[in-house]
Amino acid sequence: MSSIKKFLSKTKTSPVIIEVGVVRVDHNLVTVDLIQTYINPIIILSPPSYNGGYNCVPRIQNKTSSSFTIFIQEDSGGDVTHAVETVYYLIIESGQYQLSSGQIVEAFEYNQSGSVSLTRNFLSSFDSVPALFTQIQTNNQNKFLKVRPTGQNSISGYAARLEADEMNDDEAHSSEVIGYLAIDYGENIYSNFTDGTTYLLTPSNVVFDENWLPISNLTFQSTPRLFAEFLSYTGKDPATIRFRNISPTRVDILIQEDTTVDTEVEHSLESINLLLIEGEGLITL
Repeated sequence: MSSIKKFLSKTKTSPVIIEVGVVRVDHNLVTVDLIQTYINPIIILSPPSYNGGYNCVPRIQNKTSSSFTIFIQEDSGGDVTHAVETVYYLIIESGQYQLSSGQIVEAFEYNQSGSVSLTRNFLSSFDSVPALFTQIQTNNQNKFLKVRPTGQNSISGYAARLEADEMNDDEAHSSEVIGYLAIDYGENIYSNFTDGTTYLLTPSNVVFDENWLPISNLTFQSTPRLFAEFLSYTGKDPATIRFRNISPTRVDILIQEDTTVDTEVEHSLESINLLLIEGEGLITL
């Protein structure tokens, strides 16, 4: 029996509905009210835009079945205040699913602490290495922190660590809840969900560093919602993904290091996973 068949024995095949939206947020808490009520929602956030140049990440706080709060968190070298950034969000009910295309989707959460990379097994193996997106679901420590996959994705799981800024990266971080979304790439870079929504899901065919690099061959009809995650772990210095100038035909991306220890921000070339969805609200996969 193939791993897909074993996987499907525990996979939900009824229509899968995700919720996609956008929020404009600075260092102050903003409450996002969801369209649906969930049992155990998994929230995936986009990288922040680049209206404020200081290193930052979007953080979730007070997640409930029908809402969450979000704010922009600067690293420990910042002054806390930050410009308003654009952040996209994707909500999916925790579980394993098979899409009408045959692709497998898994969304789940777990606890992790410390600063070392730990392996997390998927609920069941995929037939090929899936695209992966992660997000801390809690804010137990109230300090700059994010998830950093460490380049060991496989059909059975992945490895990741809690990553702070360079000044505090070796600390023994308290436990946080990590949520992830794993999804088969599919046969085509561009595809359509069941309700006709166009999306792009692909590992980047270019690599990124501290310099802005445009992806200028997009073919959407309207501006898509962007989600991005590190696929490689080439540069070991703490780093975040930022974007700007998003449109139906392009988006600029860079890798940003912090300056809490030194002013050097050069970063090794990294590949990333990209998910761009043309639309928002409730989307049937």
